[in-house]
Amino acid sequence: MGPNPTEPAPNLSLYLDPPIYYHDNIVALIEQNPMDNFLYALKSSESKRQYPKRFEKFLNFLGLQGSLHEKAIKFVMKAQLDIQWADSSFMKFLEFQKSRNLQGEIATGTVVNYYRATKLFYYRATKMQNRPHLVHINRTY
Repeated sequence: MGPNPTEPAPNLSLYLDPPIYYHDNIVALIEQNPMDNFLYALKSSESKRQYPKRFEKFLNFLGLQGSLHEKAIKFVMKAQLDIQWADSSFMKFLEFQKSRNLQGEIATGTVVNYYRATKLFYYRATKMQNRPHLVHINRTY
């Protein structure tokens, strides 16, 4: 027998969708592509070209695998669950780049460029506007 045409059809997708166990904020951040949010904040076409490459250096430093988009989502998910890990990772990356600068491997401006790209993504993707220690970098070490 077929369904009664006067009654609404049952919505089977409610029963077929996998349950979501993530916190609401994480789900919202994943649905809103963090890389799009990051690129939207950039005005210059040159910045839009260079910042993702610089930010990917940070994600590679963390050992994240996948495409840039996949690595960015993994970072956001982990940062939302463990903000101390995110802060510590950010600082370790900067210290690593500073040590490279002191050894003469990279210029001071390169360290600042890595900092700006990573801070912008971190700020936009994790909505960490109240993180004063991420606001300024001193060019003299």
